[in-house]
Amino acid sequence: MRKNQLRKNQHELDEALFEAAFDGNLPLLQEAIQNGANIDAQREDLDGRYPVMHAAAYGHLDIVQYLVEIVPVNENVQDKNGTNALMLAAEGGYLNVVQYLVDEIEVDVNMQDNSGKTILMYAAEGGNLEVIKYLISSGSNVDTQDENGDTALSYAARHGFTEVEKYLKSHSAESDT
Repeated sequence: MRKNQLRKNQHELDEALFEAAFDGNLPLLQEAIQNGANIDAQREDLDGRYPVMHAAAYGHLDIVQYLVEIVPVNENVQDKNGTNALMLAAEGGYLNVVQYLVDEIEVDVNMQDNSGKTILMYAAEGGNLEVIKYLISSGSNVDTQDENGDTALSYAARHGFTEVEKYLKSHSAESDT
């Protein structure tokens, strides 16, 4: 869509908002909002995720910051599975977004989704060592277990991230696992 080509139909405005969040297109996002896109709209076909969650999942810090200025974000902004923007940014390895959400928005680094999966587990599953280092330095608990008894170390091992495994073992109280 080009500037000034947004239609007035609410569904199309909301679609433009999500498209902009996915693609990192700040001008389109701003135009969609100015024309009445529902900033709080959840995408039912994608587990009820908000636009800020999509922006975080794809590392679009400028979009995350813009949306947070309009609608304050905290750890309570979750999809139907209990996943939040910080979890998605950590899984994707977007350190700048992770740092913003932790340092500026103060999202809890030990937050868990509905299955008990932590932000650190998301980062480990993605093999994102720099994000893991940052989360641990910010107080993330290495030994927390999800509902299946898995830890961040389990996720790293399962996906073959040996460097992440080594780092997590060196910071785990249960390093003999």
